[in-house]
Amino acid sequence: MGWTLTSVVARALRPLGWGRRWLSDAAVARAHALVPSGVGAAARAWERRLAASSLADRRALETALAELAEDGDVVVRAGATGAPVDAIAALASSWRRLHDDAKAAARDAFASSGARSEGPVALGVVTARQVDQTTCGAAVLGMLHVASDPFVAIWVVTGRYFAGYTPEAVAAALIHGGGERGDVDGRWRALQRGQHTVATDRAVGPFPWPRSLGTPPWSVARLVRPFGIRYRSAMLDDRSPEAADALTAHASAALADGLPVVLYSAGDSDLGLETVVPRHVVLLVAAMDDAFLAYEPGRGSLVRLSEEAFSGPGPRRPGLGNWSRVAWLVLPSPAPSV
Repeated sequence: MGWTLTSVVARALRPLGWGRRWLSDAAVARAHALVPSGVGAAARAWERRLAASSLADRRALETALAELAEDGDVVVRAGATGAPVDAIAALASSWRRLHDDAKAAARDAFASSGARSEGPVALGVVTARQVDQTTCGAAVLGMLHVASDPFVAIWVVTGRYFAGYTPEAVAAALIHGGGERGDVDGRWRALQRGQHTVATDRAVGPFPWPRSLGTPPWSVARLVRPFGIRYRSAMLDDRSPEAADALTAHASAALADGLPVVLYSAGDSDLGLETVVPRHVVLLVAAMDDAFLAYEPGRGSLVRLSEEAFSGPGPRRPGLGNWSRVAWLVLPSPAPSV
């Protein structure tokens, strides 16, 4: 049976207490309890913001929510990101005049005809593929920002800002992404390059991570905070049914909460020693019966990924970028009390 480096390391560290936050009975029970809750992280962050706002800001936010009516979730997610009140108000007042492609991306960049299903992921006229062989992680980070922040989604599709507000991901695209071209493809590429730069700079203490090696999972965990939720990375010992079941439960709980999950895939020693380390990055965006929908940046598509992929050696899977093993995940951190 082939082996992966992450599986070997995770198994070796487990007697020292590694992974307890994910694998303890209490952690797994909490994950299972979250799945049917039906209350999303964005909605909770929105309610917290309303409660902490001044009376004037609260009225402005509630007015913006009312203006968008059935598209109110766009305002909820914008507010949950911590965007300025004046930017949210400007977005709401401009909503009816926005191009349909921008509205679609702001509502849900992963949805086609109003629902998430297998098939291409489009940002306006551009299929959301990775720029090159080293930017799968950067593309995943870019789409995670697009999906969680309507201001990022609208910027990619139109180049538009609201009340002068520039989200961090857009700022990184402007500073590190090679400038802003006047089309969707240029902005999507700039978003990826910006994320690649910020994820690899100072990734090993004060030192950079070689960009030719992609995007390290611990840097992704540092950068990903949708709606203020902290993420952590978790190596998977996929030879352990207990570990596979536990991390599957955590992934399902995150998706039920409206939080995407970053997943690193690999080959194993049977495919060559160069494949035992993580080789590709995808993003889980929805849970299905015994499966997930994964954004696969090489194809720029949503692809079905069976839960069986978490459980040891198997065939090459399109949902893993045509690799065969799940190696590492980046997902919302369990509660500190676990």
